[in-house]
Amino acid sequence: LNSKPHLYDDSSQPIDTIHLTVYYFVPKNKKPLPLDKWRESLERSLEKVARFHKASFLGKSVLSYTIVVEPVIGENDSLFYDTDDTNRGNPAALRSISAELERRFPADLSKASREVAYIIYEGVGASGGDNTALLSIRYLTEEEYLPVQETLLAHEFYHTLGFPDGYNDKGESFQNDIMGNGRDRSISLTFILPESLRHVGI
Repeated sequence: LNSKPHLYDDSSQPIDTIHLTVYYFVPKNKKPLPLDKWRESLERSLEKVARFHKASFLGKSVLSYTIVVEPVIGENDSLFYDTDDTNRGNPAALRSISAELERRFPADLSKASREVAYIIYEGVGASGGDNTALLSIRYLTEEEYLPVQETLLAHEFYHTLGFPDGYNDKGESFQNDIMGNGRDRSISLTFILPESLRHVGI
């Protein structure tokens, strides 16, 4: 019996320690924001997500992170990474940018922790899956998203652990936690459903 917390759909993949490497990815036809426009907001949000994660997982899974402060300039223009339809969060950008990062920055397989790449994107959308998540930088820099920026960051991160969305294709929520309509609340006012935590061995 595996006593460690594990991926939502795979008990053989432990998630007791998780490390995020956070990249600011900028298509080559766009200009990166200065560091002081996003670094502090991102750091603050990641700290809150790490605390939320540790509390939600009862200390059995710990999240750490490294922010790569130098922008990663893409090999292509934004039209290459994006699609016309971002209703499901721009998964095309997630796939294409993930493949590029994997080729340009190979993962260090010697690390004991679960490694996740988090892309802060100078573009549109939000997506997560497998070992990679993506969030548009606008969610960290625009005033209207200030109350929920940590929640959105966490929501996409939890997709990398296998957590499914708690809403349908029309955006109608069928659960009240961070994967459903709880994604629209401050991280201090949302939670992870107990049955979802049981799926990961908590």
